[in-house]
Amino acid sequence: MNIHFILGLISGILATVAFIPYIYSIVRNKTKPHPITWCIWSFIGIVSFGMYQATGATTTLPLAVASIITSLTVAILSLKYWDWEKRFAVFEYTCLVISVISIIIWVVLKNPALALSFNFLADFIAFLPTIKKVYLDPRSEDAT
Repeated sequence: MNIHFILGLISGILATVAFIPYIYSIVRNKTKPHPITWCIWSFIGIVSFGMYQATGATTTLPLAVASIITSLTVAILSLKYWDWEKRFAVFEYTCLVISVISIIIWVVLKNPALALSFNFLADFIAFLPTIKKVYLDPRSEDAT
């Protein structure tokens, strides 16, 4: 093992540990994560892991695994703790579609810079339903 992999491993562990308060807040019903945001972020993490592996970027794999574990955990919890009486608006579905299209373009493109731009676009658009949720219901997120 080289130092870069060890640093990647430490980063992955720290990233995972950093999510413990957030997950605890969800289980205590103080935070209601938006399912669309977290499901998209989970998918982005899985695609990123595959791309890292395909390009031989092994030092970043632990951080990618941490991203998958944490985002999938929150996505699953969001499905369980979401108030399903609140229907998703056209806005949320639009964000979902645009993010999925951005992810498809990101995966298909051969130009790394352009692909990265679409990755950022998908990531940002996935965050918009959460921004809207917090704006309309600030108490749906714990202060921590």
